[in-house]
Amino acid sequence: MEPGNRSAMTMPATAILARFLSGRSSSLDPSGLAPLYERWLSPSERALLRALVLRDAVSAEDWKRMLGDAFRDWCERGHLVEQGEGLRCRFAVVPLDDRIFVVDPQEGAYGGKVHIGQDSLNLLEFARRRVPPPDGRVLDVGTGSGVLLIALGRRAASAVGVDINPRAVRAARLNAAINELVQATIEECDVFEQAKSLGRFDLVVWNAPFMFFPEHERETNLDGDGGHLGIELTLRFVEHLPLLLRDTGRALLLTAAPILETGENRLVEELRPRAERLQLDVAGRVLQPFWVPRLASFYQSHGIDRFESTVLDLRLGTGRLRLAGPGSGQRMARIARGFMYRIRHKS
Repeated sequence: MEPGNRSAMTMPATAILARFLSGRSSSLDPSGLAPLYERWLSPSERALLRALVLRDAVSAEDWKRMLGDAFRDWCERGHLVEQGEGLRCRFAVVPLDDRIFVVDPQEGAYGGKVHIGQDSLNLLEFARRRVPPPDGRVLDVGTGSGVLLIALGRRAASAVGVDINPRAVRAARLNAAINELVQATIEECDVFEQAKSLGRFDLVVWNAPFMFFPEHERETNLDGDGGHLGIELTLRFVEHLPLLLRDTGRALLLTAAPILETGENRLVEELRPRAERLQLDVAGRVLQPFWVPRLASFYQSHGIDRFESTVLDLRLGTGRLRLAGPGSGQRMARIARGFMYRIRHKS
């Protein structure tokens, strides 16, 4: 995704509260409860939070206390760099439930770097309720940091992660080792070219690229570029699902639906004939709308009013398709955001 150019895909307030009360809050949760959570930490835990999660510059003495004998090695390897009067870590750590993930900091040019975004947490919230059987197989496409693979693969007999980004493969392997996911296989692989060789799975997940960029921006935004209208990659992947799903398997895809000025949902219209032809049952859930204000004129040239972040749940079936819209709170937020968006655009 392109950092800073789209609105946050926030989790429902009930999910955030449940995560907080159960002690599973993440630094990615857009929650006002975060300051309270931090107050519960011990001084040593608070120092680790500042240094590795928030990536504040802290003194060399603090780093020595945290790292012990490893301090010199970290300095020699370039993990710590001088900033002001302190030292700052060159990578970031994201805590999630009882696991930790090493990622690139979300700053500067993207350039194939590996992050964990809020959209990954949104998809994980859906996937938690659709776990594979104990002897099942999980496939995480575009695994990135491996956050979905590790969270879901712990409950499966085998977990396979694929990504075309070699840096992501290295990061996912590191995170799998840190979190002791011994049944994980993580490979550099183009799922569109190698779907047949991967086998069949009980659960397939993909936080798919879904941004729609002008042609001259696509090459510099490969990690977030979803192709034409932002749905080209999603539709291509749907064509491969019969090769990847076991008879009782299911796929969960996080994507975005372009809503035209006429009110037409192009994702639904494109999925309907494919679902019938491929014999896939498709259920969709709208999370919330989003815009990229700087691309407003580009969207308007394609007749697009907005995009709706959507989770698709697909299974082998008879070709049925149904889409659940946002709740009343989400609809009110959409109206407010749309109003503010149009004011900004006119100004």
